[in-house]
Amino acid sequence: MSNKVSDKTNLVVAFSLPVKIGVFGLAGILRLFSAFYLAPFLFNSREFVTPWNSFKRIQEAVYLLSVGIDAHEGDLFHLMPMYIYIFRILTHEFWLCFIVYTLCDLITGYCLKRFAFNYLVSIQGAHSNYAEHFSDIVAVLYLFNPMTIGSCSVFSLSSIANFLLAIFANLVIRKHVCLSTILLIFISSIYPYYFILLAVLFLAFPSVIQRTTVVIVTLFTILALFFINQSLNSTSSFFQNTFGFFMAVPDLTPNVGAFWYFFVQIFDHYREFFRWIFQLNMLIYIVPLSVTLRKDPYVTMLLLLIQISMFSSYPSYAEAVVYLALIPAFSHLHQHIRHKLIIFGCFCATLVLTPIMWRLWVVTGSGNANFYFAINFVYTIAQVFLMSDLMHSYLRNQLVEKCREKGIADINEKTKKFSLEFRPF
Repeated sequence: MSNKVSDKTNLVVAFSLPVKIGVFGLAGILRLFSAFYLAPFLFNSREFVTPWNSFKRIQEAVYLLSVGIDAHEGDLFHLMPMYIYIFRILTHEFWLCFIVYTLCDLITGYCLKRFAFNYLVSIQGAHSNYAEHFSDIVAVLYLFNPMTIGSCSVFSLSSIANFLLAIFANLVIRKHVCLSTILLIFISSIYPYYFILLAVLFLAFPSVIQRTTVVIVTLFTILALFFINQSLNSTSSFFQNTFGFFMAVPDLTPNVGAFWYFFVQIFDHYREFFRWIFQLNMLIYIVPLSVTLRKDPYVTMLLLLIQISMFSSYPSYAEAVVYLALIPAFSHLHQHIRHKLIIFGCFCATLVLTPIMWRLWVVTGSGNANFYFAINFVYTIAQVFLMSDLMHSYLRNQLVEKCREKGIADINEKTKKFSLEFRPF
């Protein structure tokens, strides 16, 4: 990478300070416009609102708490009890909520920019101008992604999770073992599927002492969260409606995932079996990915984020915006991505056609559930292509490096004769 980066360093120009300020200012204005004029439509959009990240459900849970009713008794609220108290102030003031969510979104863009810069400079050995250029692109892709703006406009809890996730990525790349572990457990308490990012910590901190610290801090933080939430809710019913809710998938409200459509169609007799199959599908790729990508834990993090967006039970567009923004940071993988046009076209088609298919199915009644699921399937296909292409590109780069170490001059010609073999040891 260092040779290629040095050749291109003079060809890239980072944004000037006024341009950067203008980018973040324009991003805030777009969120203000969307919150005023598009929020009524987006609040009813299944692509942005799911049973766990819905702001309206948080508002209802706060009201139930104020009248002395446990919000976890029904099928309304699916977060831990402490989040009712955390969001209690925001549910009453629109402007305060808008400012908090917008600031979190802007800070998320800045944190992703810093992560991209640190990754390119410290891990890939890129020149600072080159790293600054691509980190600016990362910030722009996050801040101006329609998925990001829509999630912020509906005050989705996923935006807060992305905010914490961006901070987590920066803590990991700066080698803060304890802080990154604690923050990951907090993110997992919001959306449990993020717990698989624990594999990234084991790769980023390879020494025995560091890994032992990760395990101890993880257990301590889990116990601390348990006692805090148990003190706020004397009953243990919140377990069934939080972690149990994500595992059992009782709410089959349509979303951009695959769970709802499959379990609507399947017979009840087989539901338990396939529920375990779907949930285990999230776990079986962790070890192969971690072993294959052990030299670069941040590529592992990128692929695991794609996996969470594809295979979690209640995904929304917000689960995809972080990894989509980070792709420019992995510039050394761009050369061997094979299906760029297909991936880009599928994402664009999804954004345009999903609300149309929903309207045909639910509003006008001229379509059916297959219309909506078909375009969601296109969205999943785009992520599958992206994940496989990034994996292929990483393995291809590893093969090129091995050829270079063996002194093979014409690498592009010679690599055609090699097969990409999986050799973990």
